[in-house]
Amino acid sequence: CWHLIGDGSQRNKIENIIANYGLEGNVVLYGNQKNPYKFMVNADLFLLPSYHEAAPMVFDEAKCIGLPILTTNTTSAIEIVEKYNAGWTCENSLDGIKEKLKYILDNRNELSKIKENLKNQKFNNDLALKQFKYVLNGE
Repeated sequence: CWHLIGDGSQRNKIENIIANYGLEGNVVLYGNQKNPYKFMVNADLFLLPSYHEAAPMVFDEAKCIGLPILTTNTTSAIEIVEKYNAGWTCENSLDGIKEKLKYILDNRNELSKIKENLKNQKFNNDLALKQFKYVLNGE
């Protein structure tokens, strides 16, 4: 089941695709949410397909809650995701995403290993918070 959080100009198109293929029970659109973490903490995998992400904060957020990541290969994806054994990167195409998703589904033990690794690394956002306070207050 896909849970899509966020909104955008293609929402109507996505709703039509979901209806045309009868996927209402398999693809759920939540739109923009004040607290996406309540969804993320219950997910098996976080997927961020993108062409232009540089260093999305959501990767660190996913790592902090122990959520494995699958992302397309963008500017810093390998350094942020694979370097920390936090998930996988794939070719930036529909076929690349499908191949990696199939691999993950066929190798669920690796998903468990990534979750355990994230738990053991004890990621947190203390450094980001400290840097943010410095920018705001000079502290």
